Amino acid sequence: MAKFCTQCGRPLKDGEICTCQQKKNNAAKMEYTAPEQKDNSNTAGPNNEQQSAGYFDANGWKAGAGASMGKTDAGSGQQGQAGNGTDSNTFTYSFSTADWVPFGKLLGFGESEKNDVTGCFERGKKIVPELVAPCEQEIPVKQYDICNARSKIRGVWQEGRLQVTNKRILFRMSGRSWIGRAMDYKEFNIDEVAGISISNGVRFSIFDFIIGLLISCVIILLFGARFGIEVAFSSSSIFRGLMFLISNIGGLAAIGSFFIVKKKYFIKLLIMSLATGLLTMSVIATRSVFLHGFSSFLSILSVILTIVSLFLFALKPSMSIMVQTKCESAAPICILSPRSVVSVTEVLPGDDADIAIEELGSMIMDIQKFGDYGIKKWKED
Repeated sequence: MAKFCTQCGRPLKDGEICTCQQKKNNAAKMEYTAPEQKDNSNTAGPNNEQQSAGYFDANGWKAGAGASMGKTDAGSGQQGQAGNGTDSNTFTYSFSTADWVPFGKLLGFGESEKNDVTGCFERGKKIVPELVAPCEQEIPVKQYDICNARSKIRGVWQEGRLQVTNKRILFRMSGRSWIGRAMDYKEFNIDEVAGISISNGVRFSIFDFIIGLLISCVIILLFGARFGIEVAFSSSSIFRGLMFLISNIGGLAAIGSFFIVKKKYFIKLLIMSLATGLLTMSVIATRSVFLHGFSSFLSILSVILTIVSLFLFALKPSMSIMVQTKCESAAPICILSPRSVVSVTEVLPGDDADIAIEELGSMIMDIQKFGDYGIKKWKED
């Protein structure tokens, strides 16, 4: 029996869908098209194409290209997939080694990557323009070799230079350490500087005091106790008398050198420690009451001079540089100020430290107030 379309009356075969019904299905497909994806992270498909979610036809709901139904198909028992064979709701993990840090580098094993120390002291160079790029219309005025910094523990030796231009005050310390370069840099706008403070004094180094004390004790015990006991138990009176004569002459010579040699406090400490050890050996070895008293007097004098040498050795020159700015805070900015007893860094005055103390304040004030005249007055030839 022939069938006819209920809409337009067109004859239909068994199972055939009329063209007018197909047009309605296409219209329904357009109405159920999914909105455009705005975020690339939410688009389905590898090429981030805008694709439809799905539509209705005579057989029910149909998934659009690139859309995932998120439910199980009764025929296959598998989850509905997108038109291109991928599930847009699946989260994938990716691993990249580009940002990994090697385990040895993380724990500090191996060589430093910045251990090239060629030209690390930057001697004979001007901060501006050879080491630091000049700003617009900047004119270098004068540069000072103002200080040196060292650290025995870290193996650091740095040479500090301070330069004044018509725009800035620049401070740069360059040098090396046990493992490579060491550099510090600070700069200030010259118009913002209200004052500068430079102190050149001394400090007591507890580290050097302990090192000197240990060296003195070793020398005194070695010559005084060990050799003194051997001489004391010697059966030869001639040998004991000869060692007594040598030790006393050596002790007197060392005591005299303390007052002759100027500075060189570490050398003085070694000489006086040796003298104390020799005179202690003389006290232990002699059996005469008179000679024992004479050696004891020289030994006590030597001990006193050794202690004085130890304290002089522990006194180290120290320098501090502070800049006062025109900001609201009244606290000065410390460029270098290691005046602490336990500081591991020593700041020593440089060749131009005294000249910088005399000139720096006047130079900054002249440049701030008189401009080109101040530059011409202080500029190096």
